[in-house]
Amino acid sequence: MAPEALTGQPVDARADLFAVGAILYEMLAGRPAFAGRSVVEVAHAVIHDTPALLTGSTAVAAIDRIVHRALAKQPDARYPSARAMAQALRQVLATTSDTQETMRARPVSRLVVLPFQMLRPDDDTEYLAFSLPDAITSSLSGLRSLVVRSSRAAGKFDSATPDLKALAEQAEVDLVTACRYCGLSDASVAAHEHARRLDPTVPSSVVYTLSNAGDYTAAVELATGSYNFGVRTQCLIVLGRRTEALDVLKRRETDIGSQRAPIVRLLLPLLRTLAEGGRDRDVAALEARFDMLMAVDWDPEGTFRFGLYLAQAGGLQRAVALIDRAITRGYACYPALMRDPWLDALRGRPDFGRLLKAAKTRHDEAREAFRRASGEEVLGVEV
Repeated sequence: MAPEALTGQPVDARADLFAVGAILYEMLAGRPAFAGRSVVEVAHAVIHDTPALLTGSTAVAAIDRIVHRALAKQPDARYPSARAMAQALRQVLATTSDTQETMRARPVSRLVVLPFQMLRPDDDTEYLAFSLPDAITSSLSGLRSLVVRSSRAAGKFDSATPDLKALAEQAEVDLVTACRYCGLSDASVAAHEHARRLDPTVPSSVVYTLSNAGDYTAAVELATGSYNFGVRTQCLIVLGRRTEALDVLKRRETDIGSQRAPIVRLLLPLLRTLAEGGRDRDVAALEARFDMLMAVDWDPEGTFRFGLYLAQAGGLQRAVALIDRAITRGYACYPALMRDPWLDALRGRPDFGRLLKAAKTRHDEAREAFRRASGEEVLGVEV
């Protein structure tokens, strides 16, 4: 029974889609979507619990999105009709080459380690707020039963009382991110559009792809969440809409109050300097805190964006060091390195030229791997 049937709410045909989702889940996973030792326990699971995600192949991952949409607690979040759900399933079957052997599913849990809250402010130990979670993330990443999200995914939710539901939705890694890391912007956007066709409610990080590709207007329109304030501010500045950019930063400062995470204490004043048109003026005051940032194995894309912002602010040497780290850690977004206007101050420097060469090598390797994996056929784009 669907949650609304158990709680005495109005029931329509979407309750049947919930039942179909539960049946499909058990067929794929080999265990019930909602388990319990009694009818009462099963009913509680239906109302409150979410089944573990399924993985095993690209087709299973795509079907898992469909199943979990059908199992949404609220009827409005499910497919509007059986026809719509059936069409989504047909699209998956039509675009996959998986055999019965490769389509075996296994449940996995997704986990993200949140930044620690320092109960006693101390500049000497503040870096532990994100370095310890990062170490825990690294140690868990080898477990096959877990998909461990990056520290940057957790760092977006830096308040003392984060919105855990929003975090759970936003921390889902997808092909949008993977393609962007390799500099395959068209493929990243296509992956976003493909995912939205399967599930119009699925979140993605496509705003960063649009920013990297220079489509700042589209990025601003989509970057409405509080966790996207950095890229939204950057795009507004590039578009010359500095007053709007400052308003975004003011709202963010109000939202986080006094419980600012260390990473946000670095980012907010830096972006404010850029929004106000300053260069060099406030960078020196942030030097010690950036030393703290460099001491942590931060997420590659987050590291790249800090380098981008610092380059625009005039902290050129430190910007090169951050971008070097990002590339070394796997962020080979060569087109963004080539075209982003905020990196213009670095062009002509020998050390930056070496970074471009390294990113180009990784980018070319990724393009070839994408082709070999039939990525062009799956997403319908050439790279």
